[in-house]
Formats: sequence, C-alpha cells, structure tokens
Amino acid sequence: MVNFVILLECFGICLTVVALLLLLNGDGAREQKLLIIIMCGSLVQNIGYLLELTAPTVEAAITAVTVENVGSTFVPLCYCLFLYIYCYRTPPMKLLKALGILNFFVLPTVFFNWNGIFYKEVLWEANASGFYHVSITYGPLYVFFMFTRIILPYSLCIYTLVSAIWERSDQKVSRQYWTILGISTFPVVMLAAYVLKLVRVFDFTPVTLAISMSMVVIVVWSRRNYDFRHLAAAKVLESLGDGVIALDDHDRLVSYNRAAANIFTRLPDHKLGEISG
Repeated sequence: MVNFVILLECFGICLTVVALLLLLNGDGAREQKLLIIIMCGSLVQNIGYLLELTAPTVEAAITAVTVENVGSTFVPLCYCLFLYIYCYRTPPMKLLKALGILNFFVLPTVFFNWNGIFYKEVLWEANASGFYHVSITYGPLYVFFMFTRIILPYSLCIYTLVSAIWERSDQKVSRQYWTILGISTFPVVMLAAYVLKLVRVFDFTPVTLAISMSMVVIVVWSRRNYDFRHLAAAKVLESLGDGVIALDDHDRLVSYNRAAANIFTRLPDHKLGEISG
C-alpha cells in the first residue's frame, strides 16, 4: 500500500508541475497569479508528505509534517479569493485579510509547538505490514488553525460557487462552475475522512488537493486563456476606436477596452464583477 501511495504522490507532484508550466504561459492576470501561489503551496505540501512517507525516523517525519503545514497554510485562502474573482463576485477582503493574518501568526507554533499547544502527542507507530508512520494527537491551536485555514475558506468557496450557479443563466458558464464545485469537494472529503479516522495511516488530502487544483488549471483555466476565439475577440475590441463596455445579465462589469477607459476615466477604478452604476 505504501508504494502505491508514494507513486500517487509522485503523480500528483508531476501534475502540479505541468499545471505550473501552463500558468507561466498566461497573461499575468490576477487569477493566474493566485493559481500560481496555490500550485506552489500544493507542491510544497505534497513534497512534504512524500518526505513523511519515506521518513526513517520520527524526527524526520515531524520535519516533513512541518513542511506540509507551511505549504498548505495559504492555499485555501488564495483559492477562495480566486473563486470570488473568477465568478465575478466581490470578495470579503476584510475577512480574508483577517484570516490571513491569523494564519500567519499561528504558523510559528507549527515549528516550535510551545507546551504542546499544536501537537499534544507524537508517536512513531507501525501498521500491520510493518510500515512506520507518525501518529499525532493535535492540540487546541491546531483546531483553531484548521478552522481559520481550511473550514471557513472552503465554506466560502462552496457558497460562492453555489451562488454563482444560482444566479447565472448562461448554461456553458454554469457547467464550468459545476465542474469547479465538484473538483473542489474532493480534498474536503478526504480531509474529513482522515480527521474522523475513517482513513487511517495514510492521508490522501495532499495528493487529492494537488490533482484537484491541477484539474482546475488544466480543465478550466487553460481553456479560458487559450480559447483562440476569445483571444481574437479581445484583440479586435482593443483595436476599436469606439469604447466598448461588456456587462453580464446582472449588470456587473465583465470587461472593457482601452478606448472605453479613455472616455470614462473613472472606469479603471471599478473592479470586474461590480454592479455598474
């Protein structure tokens, strides 16, 4: 079983690298930068778990677990912000910034574990097949870290996608949102199974996250960036001397060309997804 999990981790790491290479060929949009941060964090997390699986001692395993936690710290928050922008919805920046600050200040406890506040107990155990692994009993700060780092951001992700699906009348766009929603649930299900001890010894959350986020990049984001009809239309709009402003079914700002920005000088002050007024 351990060899299968190691191979699965290697596959997840390779898929993450492929997704990163796709993102590096993008146009530098804000969503692209967020996805790059997400994929880098996922890459670090999966490398950490691969090191944990191959760790010869409990000390090496704990170091690997620390790498995992560092890699995954800001992934859910960045993914939450990405979905708000992708769905043309205004993100709750004060809440997201507050969560980011809390996670930043909680992170040092992962390294130092003062008075068992993050890890109550660490054991070096062997399963029935003789595979040694680290077994951790988590402290109160881990529960807090879990809530601010994972539960709340992913709850916002699901709420954003469901709201976007409910409001959009475009079936093609709705299918994309449904696809992302389905992909996004896999890591949450795996994490819940591991935390509730439904899955023992092996934690499939890192590799599931890597595969899911890579699918978002490859299946959804790459289509959006490399749709030649979309690129051609954008190029034509930019070359027009007349100002063009695009709104969706709910009068929210979708895009505009340079001529429109020159005519309406305050247009760049409005964020995409805002209701026009």
